[in-house]
Amino acid sequence: MKFARVGVALAVAAIVVSACGGSGGGSGKTIKIGISLPLSGSALASAGPARDGALLAIKEFKLDGYTIETVVLDHAVNGVHDPQQGAKDMTTFVGTDGVVGVVGPFNSSIAKVQIPISNEAGLLQCSPANTNPDLTKGDAGVQLRAKNPTKINYVRVATTDDIQGPAVAQYGYTTLGLKKVAIIDDTETYGKGIADAFAAEWTKLGGTVVGREGAPKGTTDYTAILTKFKDAAPDAVFYGGVTATGGGLVRKQMPQAGLDKLAYLGGDGIQDGPGTPENAGSFINIAGPAAANSYSSVAAIAEYPGKSDFEASTRPPTASPPARTPPRATPAPR
Repeated sequence: MKFARVGVALAVAAIVVSACGGSGGGSGKTIKIGISLPLSGSALASAGPARDGALLAIKEFKLDGYTIETVVLDHAVNGVHDPQQGAKDMTTFVGTDGVVGVVGPFNSSIAKVQIPISNEAGLLQCSPANTNPDLTKGDAGVQLRAKNPTKINYVRVATTDDIQGPAVAQYGYTTLGLKKVAIIDDTETYGKGIADAFAAEWTKLGGTVVGREGAPKGTTDYTAILTKFKDAAPDAVFYGGVTATGGGLVRKQMPQAGLDKLAYLGGDGIQDGPGTPENAGSFINIAGPAAANSYSSVAAIAEYPGKSDFEASTRPPTASPPARTPPRATPAPR
């Protein structure tokens, strides 16, 4: 997840520089940066490193004469990102004196409800992970900014799923030599979007989609879907969504349907770090032994200037407690 930390470092720098350049104003000599991520339950495996990266970037950012405080809010409910809570959190940021920008959110479905709120208020927002194209492209992107159409307040540092989805398809079809795939998506903005992009490229390459099902977050038993897939004899299963909405459980249950030998493909939503005890909600931990032969993309670059120095600085930073406690102040280094 170190590439997610790169993203939030860039996001924090952009927010602070913008605030001090006059597009937003701190309260006196204090600048507050909001962090909007899902930070409890299974969602923590993905979003925790992004929070830590943001806190590290804020800690290391040098701005003489200013104190930088963080306001960290958790919009996970029952371990999964929740759009209603995400909208409430953005309203809180907008109404909190001194907040000049927000790092987040992590999930595109949260961005879809937050952008209209932050846009109307003119509050700068930068996501380290949102990948759905409709957040910024075409008529859908325009509609999210209908209240303040001349204000471009939302940016992101990850690539979009109209690039990421086809990249997974190309890898599976060309590199792995797979020809037939079955698809499950979680019916959410990110999950359905990347599954659509993957499927379009897969068929364009000459592959066959032998089955597709939508299973919303909260689904715990995928065996009926997987058993139906087995009859279609796919070479692989593609999952559109994140670990917390079913990505790990689908892989875990594939052996029960006799699909344990198949390759498993997904986007960056199932790329959430190692299977260590402290990372209990990760894909590798949830899928267990069935995680073998799984492949995911990462919507970021692998090489960048100063990579070794940056990695050395993330060992690991001290994270503030998630959400609904009074925000902790993090003084800027002098």
